[in-house]
Formats: sequence, structure tokens, C-alpha cells
Amino acid sequence: MKKSKLVLFGSLVAAAVGVLFTISAIGIDKEGDYKKSKFSFLEEASSDDAAAWMAARMRDPETGEKITDAKLKLIAKAIKNMPQGKALPLTWVEEGPDNIGGRTRAILVNRNNNNQVWAGSVSGGLFVSTNGGNAWTKVESFPGVKFISSMAQMPNGTIFVATGLSVNADAMSSFSGDGIWQSTDNGLTWTVAAGTAGLNSVAEIACDGVNNKLWIATTAGLKTLDAGGTSLNSITTGSGGCTALQVSKDGSVIICAIGSNKTYVSTDSGSTFEDRSGSANVNKVPTGAGRIEYAISHIKNTQNQYTLYAVRTGSNLQGMHVSQNGGSYWDEFIGAINPPSNVDIYRGQGGYNTVATVDPLNTERLFVGGIDVWRWTQATNNPPAGGIEPASLWSVNPTSPIYVHADVHEFKWDVNNRLYVGSDGGVGVSLNRGNTWYPANRGYNVTQFYGMAFDKNGSVAGGAQDNGTLYNDHSLSTPQEFREIGGGDGFQCEISFYNPNIIFSTVQFGSVNRSINKGGSRSSFLPDYPASYGMTGDGSTSSFPFYTTIALAEYFDTNSEDSVLYAPNQNYNAGATVPVPSAATGNNISFVTPTALYYDDEVIYSPSLTQTRISVVNATNGQNVLLGNFSYTSNTGNNPPQVGDSLMVNFTSGTSLVVVQSVGSYSWYRAQHPISNKIIELGKDTLINSVAWDTVTVQDPYQSWFLVYVNQNGGEIWGTRDALRLAKANPVWLPIIKSMGATGQDLIEMEFSKDLNKLYVAGGSKVSRIDGLGSIYTSDPDFASKAGYCCLATSYATPPTATTVTTVSTGTVNGIALNPANSNDLIVFPGSGTAKRSLNAGSASPTFTNLSSISGASSPFTYDGIIDRDDSDIIIVATSHGVFVSDNGGSSWSESVSGFSGTPVYEIRQSTRTYQEGNNVPGAIYVATFGRGIWKSSSLLGLKEDNNSTESTFKSKMKVYPNPTASSTSIAFELLNAGNVTVDVYSITGMKVKSITEKNMSKGSNTLELNVDSLPKGNYIVKLQAGSQSQTSKFIKL
Repeated sequence: MKKSKLVLFGSLVAAAVGVLFTISAIGIDKEGDYKKSKFSFLEEASSDDAAAWMAARMRDPETGEKITDAKLKLIAKAIKNMPQGKALPLTWVEEGPDNIGGRTRAILVNRNNNNQVWAGSVSGGLFVSTNGGNAWTKVESFPGVKFISSMAQMPNGTIFVATGLSVNADAMSSFSGDGIWQSTDNGLTWTVAAGTAGLNSVAEIACDGVNNKLWIATTAGLKTLDAGGTSLNSITTGSGGCTALQVSKDGSVIICAIGSNKTYVSTDSGSTFEDRSGSANVNKVPTGAGRIEYAISHIKNTQNQYTLYAVRTGSNLQGMHVSQNGGSYWDEFIGAINPPSNVDIYRGQGGYNTVATVDPLNTERLFVGGIDVWRWTQATNNPPAGGIEPASLWSVNPTSPIYVHADVHEFKWDVNNRLYVGSDGGVGVSLNRGNTWYPANRGYNVTQFYGMAFDKNGSVAGGAQDNGTLYNDHSLSTPQEFREIGGGDGFQCEISFYNPNIIFSTVQFGSVNRSINKGGSRSSFLPDYPASYGMTGDGSTSSFPFYTTIALAEYFDTNSEDSVLYAPNQNYNAGATVPVPSAATGNNISFVTPTALYYDDEVIYSPSLTQTRISVVNATNGQNVLLGNFSYTSNTGNNPPQVGDSLMVNFTSGTSLVVVQSVGSYSWYRAQHPISNKIIELGKDTLINSVAWDTVTVQDPYQSWFLVYVNQNGGEIWGTRDALRLAKANPVWLPIIKSMGATGQDLIEMEFSKDLNKLYVAGGSKVSRIDGLGSIYTSDPDFASKAGYCCLATSYATPPTATTVTTVSTGTVNGIALNPANSNDLIVFPGSGTAKRSLNAGSASPTFTNLSSISGASSPFTYDGIIDRDDSDIIIVATSHGVFVSDNGGSSWSESVSGFSGTPVYEIRQSTRTYQEGNNVPGAIYVATFGRGIWKSSSLLGLKEDNNSTESTFKSKMKVYPNPTASSTSIAFELLNAGNVTVDVYSITGMKVKSITEKNMSKGSNTLELNVDSLPKGNYIVKLQAGSQSQTSKFIKL
């Protein structure tokens, strides 16, 4: 979200109320500065941009508006009722992060066990800690949706978890809930609380410490639920929904916001409520704020009353108010504050993050959560006035004692006055009432990822909401620990397959960075856009949407026309293999030299080849000119020149006049190789070091395209083939397509065919195909005009001459899936609606066939997908409600039940290269979830390859017959050695469904019978293991 580093000093007069209050600076020593402050993009996206992007992902095609809660409930119900008989779930492994949290609006400390703390993420579900937040585990028993808004606990121990939030309290958390869930056995089992199943949105729930009553803020007003009650009770207040709620510890005082944030207060335990809203001039709480949050003191004040606070916000602070007599009389102690100001608490997003709480031991100290945590302490009374200061800073290193992650949403105290804070970075803790802090996220993986990438060794990176770009190469303290390599909101990212040191990361509004050392440092990597496009990174222009889209495609191109000029650093005989570094990746190209290549560490001149050359002294400047090294003309024609001659000398820097003052000579040394007889110039040196006598020009097959989306000219994409050529100071960027049918909030996707000659571009209203990019090389002098629009002087108006653009599909599109083994096989995902597939997408007039809907008329929104690299019948789709898989080409679907089920997934990718290509994770599938981190599946979607194993010698004789089969099948095979044999049967989605072991089988030919009568119909993989030897095959159960 939007923030920048804030420096506080001096004092400030609050003109709105005429009260002087001081701003205390938090001192940060030089060593305490966090690298985050050195990022170029500290100005982050406002919550409005993020909310608009998310709303576009959930747009109802019938209305053009965000889908209603009622329709979302129908989708959830349809998924729950999907048949589970055929395809079984993939097996998923959590990649993390286990050290970085995500957006958290709900925290609860167990009133009966101070060390047990519950945390609820807005899209990652429910977690619990048994040691005060030092470590967290997911509550697998919780059956509700992952979208948790608030938690409370009755004195009798019953725990309540509210789900769903679409009121103004958090526009980005607009996910539909499924009521309030309760547990009477400390989270072992859960049921829907009576009367709440129909609640799609709950802003807040609260309990006091005396009465077994639950207070509920709903869109239909203020409600209560009594312990053991069978229905909700409606509380009489004003008309409208309830958006904020607080209850005193003894239950006597309740304060809530109703309708247009009118303040209602009860001082008789909720029997009656008084409207305390009105003008601040008459000591009321003004209405009309975009959002209002309340806080009630834990103890009573000197008047034996609870102190009540109200914090009113729009985009920024509209005012803070306090009542010291139970809500009857209010004073405004801070008025409206808009930037620029040293008290810029919200920085334009007061409707997204605001929360307040009172120090348990001091009724006159208020904590306010905005971008950072702020602390107000009353200094004088009648009227109340005091000083406000930041109690935390988001921009320092997370190890700093004043660090709290940005965007604060929740405060909760325990009985020992420990303060827990929920933010966009998860959970933070203060042990000393807000003086110092530390993050507490170990195991709390609720990070919201927009996109992700992986490398050939299984390292992963992801762009996260308000947590930058995160990277995990499995080298830190746990396999799931990530480190931050980019700031702001991170989106799509890429890791080079050929050179995994190169990572591309993104920040909102079109900012792209490149790192050449796995994120250790980074620099901007962008085209030199026309000035009319405006600036990237700050949201000031519509040219660069909130969501930054990039793509990297790489190919080992045996037809490449690019080359490398290489000077060997050792001798090679003719026929030897010379490792030549690629200019594109640094990978070695194996070049077999047809002739011998020579190299010497030291070369001494050959006396017989030494030349005597003429030098002159220039009379105009006294310079000694080695005339023998340059061509010249003389005004007299003298050769050699004479004193007084005027010479026009062609220096390297240009032609200059030299007037000869005197004439001399010098020795020019040369050397000759004793075998090849090649001669090299040593110049005035008689010895030189490190001499390559030969150079070779070698084809460079390592090719790539790197693409960036720009919201100009109906949607355009800029590309470069130089993204991996680190030595190239000025990469050539070109706009390669325009008018692609996209707008600012559209989900753009770009996929290349393996040979880079077909590029499919999906965005907004159509899918386009660009043909020919893979066959245009930078060595071509006409590269720019062939591959892209030309030129800057004409605002890139001239179309490319060597590529063609074909409209493949029209209509709304959110994502595509391209078969990595067949560039004509394309699936288009429309978001809401039925996906369609073309088997001739590379033709002039592609045709499509609709796939079946995932869960009938009420199906989840689809965002991305893959077609398996080995079996094109296997399709896996990323949706608003998790991942779904089909093993029959999209005729039917099943939910991939996993640790992220029900969580939105915006990107899914497969590692499609083979072991032989250097890929150590062939067939692995990765998903970026929006609330449960990054996950990986290594199930047998792609049959495992291993070119370094004896398994490769054990593949020729295994047969499965009959195939297909209805009841049983035989497996015939040959053993290299006698021994035990194990046969495992897996569903095509990776779950082991049957296993048999036969001991002491003989060497040579063998047969095993496999009864599959009990298995559901579908595709299966059978794996035979005998010692270190293994083979896999497929069969179909009818």
C-alpha cells in the first residue's frame, strides 16, 4: 500500500482545534537503516488501486459489476457438491514463506490460556500459536472459508470466528463469508453459530469478560447472540449497517457505528442506545466519515467512567475524539490532517487501514494504527490535549526494535499487557506496551502472492501484496524461509532458466528491476518509453497499470544467427571441444574447433621482424607523434617528412594538422608464432602477456525474449532480446504489438511457443498471436524494423515488417494455457464462464470447442492454467476458489484438495524442460496463492526422468496389458537382477491408490497380475521399482 519514509521533528499546531501537540522523532542510527529505504519505489499503490484490480477479477458478466455475495455462495456450494469419484487430488508441498506473514485483521488471545493466540488472515484461514506467537500452525479442523474478519471469546470459553468482509472497513478484503463459526472445545471441532449461516459479511464481533453474549456488527445492523441461543437478536439503534463495534470489559458500555457512521452508545449493557453523533462544536462525534473506529479503556478513569475514543477517517484523518464520561460528552483532541504533514498517519488510505486501542494501564494513552503505529498521550485536560508520535516505523530493518510492518489492521492485548498487532505483514508483538516490537510470523504462511517464478533447481520467487518480491533458494534456516529482494507490491517475476542468478522483479505501476546476483542487488530494467507515457512507479499516469506484467521466454536455438567472438585462453588441438561463454546467458557453448588454436602466457618480440618507424615533434604543441602508426599527407610530398613540413595526420580521434619541428625514429616490435606463423603487433613493447593468437566466431544458440505490458494504444507490449546479455549497456527495446484489446485492470498473459516463433497474448477482449519473433536476430541490421514498431521519431507508428498478428479469439479473457509440446493447442479462460480450447490456434482461422464447466452453472472464476507437458488430457486451472484438475481434456473436473483449498490462485506454472536440458525439477507444478503462499507439486504428472541413473537401462521390456482394462491387467517386465519388486499405482493427479510387493522374483522375464476392479475409471500411472531400477507406464481403467 501507499507509503514513504517519514522523518519527524519539531512541533505542530493543530489549527483545526487550536491545540499544540508535539511530534517526537524516533531516532534511528545509521546502522539501523533498512535496505528497503534504498528501494526506488517506496511510494506504493493505494488500496483503491488494489481493490479495483481485485474487483475486476470477480466481475459478473451479467451486470459488469463485482459479483454479489449470493452468487459467491452458490459457487462455494456447487464446489462442495462436486462428485469426488473420479480424479483424485494432486499432492502439494508448501514452499513457504514460513517467516513472512500476510494481511491479518483478526487476533484473539485465549482468555483461559494466555500463551494460546489465534490469528485470522483475510484470505489464508485460521492459525493458532501455543507459545505467544513464537510459532504458528494452521487450524486444519476449521471448516469455514479462508476469509476471516474478526474473532472473540465468551467468558465460558467458546471461541467465535467471523468470516467475510465487504464493508468500508477493508475494500481489499471483499470476500464473501459463510457466517460465524464457533468452537466449544478449544478449536477441535467447529459449528456455524446459530442464526449466522446467512451472514456474508461481518465487520466486527466482540465479547465482554462477564456476560456470555456475542456482539456482531453486520451489514443489517447490530446483532447479538446469547450462549445457547438459537437465533440472532436485533438491537435497536439507528437504521443501516453496523461498521464498527467495541464493548467494555464488564459489558456495561457498547459503542458502535451505524449507517453513515453515526455513533451510538449504550451505558446499560445494551438495553438502550443513544445517538451521540452530531457537530463537534456541540461535543458530539461528527458523521459522514468514510470510516470510523472506536476504542474503550480497559480500566475506568478518575471519574469512575470508561474513556471512549473515536477515530474518523476518509482517505486521511478527519478527526480524533474522546469522551471521559461514558460517551455523553465528546472533545475533539486532533482535527483533520491532510498531507503534507508530519502527522500523515494514513497517507491516503484511511479507509483501508485504521484501528485504535487504549493502553491497559493508562486511560489517557491511545494507540492508533495506520501505515505505522502512532501513540497519543494526554498532557492536559479540559479540553484534553497532548502529543502524538509514531510508535513504530515500517521502513527500518525488521530486526529493529521499532519495526512493525506497514498497514495496521488489528490490536489485541493479553492479560500481561502484551500487545499483538495485525498488519499486511502478519503479526507483530510488543512486550512493553508499545515501546518496542518484533515480528512473530514463524509458520504463519498467509502471504498473498500475485505471481511467482521458479528456476531449474527448484528455487522460487513470488510477487506479494505489500511484501515485495520474495525469494527462496532453500539455503536459509528452514526450507520454507524467504528473503525480500524487491519492495512495494510485487507482481509477476521471472528467473532465468539458463542463468538462475538473473531475477526480474516488479513493483506496481510498471516498474521492473533486474538482479544479476539472485536478488542481492537490483537495477531498473525498462524501455526508454516516449515522454508522453509519463513516469513508471508512481501511479500518476494510466500508461502503467497497478499490476505490472512481464514475461521471459528462453530457447536453445540451433538456427540462431547470433554469434560470439571468442579469444581462447589456452591451446586447443584441432577437433578439441572449446567451451565458449554465451553472450546471452554465460552458459558454455560447446564449439569443436576445426583448426588448432594457440595461446601464450608471454610473448617476446622477434628481432627479425622489428621495424624502424618515423616520429616527429609537433611544433604547435610539442607532442611527439609516432607517425608510423598513422596515415598522413604532406604539403611538400617529402617522405620521410622534413623540418617545417605541414602534415594532415589521420589520428584515431580525427584528422589534425601537425607542423614538423624535428624528425626522429623509434622501434616497432612484432612477434611470430612458431607453428601457425601468424604475426602480431607488440608495438613499442618487447614483451606482452596473455596472448590469444586466434579468435573464433561461434554461433550463440541461447536466445530469449523479455516482455513488458504498457497500457497505451489499446494495450501494447514492449520486448527485448537483450535481457540476459549483461554486457550490453543499452538493450534494444521495441514495441512489438499494439491494439491488443486490453485496459488498465485487465489480467494480461503472454505465452511463447518453445521455439519463440509464436507468441500468444491475452488481455481484456481478445487473444492475439504474433508469429515470427523467434526467427529475427539482433545480428540482423534490420532487426528493429523487422521485429517491432519503428521508430521513436515517428512515435513508433510503422508496424514491424517481419512479424504478423492474428486474432485468435475474441471475448473476455483472463488467462490462457499453451501446450508446451504443441504450439497449436491453446486454452482460453474467460474469468467467469466456460473455458474453450483450440487445437489449431496457430492457423489463420482458429476454431474452438468449449470445455465443460468446473462446477456447473455456478463455477469459480478462472485466471490461469496449464496443459501438462506429457499428457495433453491433463489440465490444471487456477481459480478464485483454489485449483481444479481434469484428466480427460476438460470433460470433467475435480477440486485439488490441498493446504490452500478455497484460496484464490492467480498464477500456475509447470517446469516443462527435461533432465537432459538441465532441469532438475522436470514436470514440477507451482502455484501462487493469494493468502497461503507458494506451493509445489511433484506428483507424477510428468513421468520422472533421470539421465544419470541406471533406471534408464531398465525401460525397454515393461508392458501393461490389456490396456485399457475393466478389471485386471498384467505387467510383464524383465529384471536385471533377482530381488524384490514393488508396483505402485497412482492416479494421474499423483495420489497413490494401490501398491503390491512381490519378494524374491527371478532375474529375467516376469509377470505380475494387478487387480484394478475397485478403482474408479480414469487414467493411471503404474510404477515398477526393483532395487535402484525403476520404470513407469500408463494405463486406462474403463
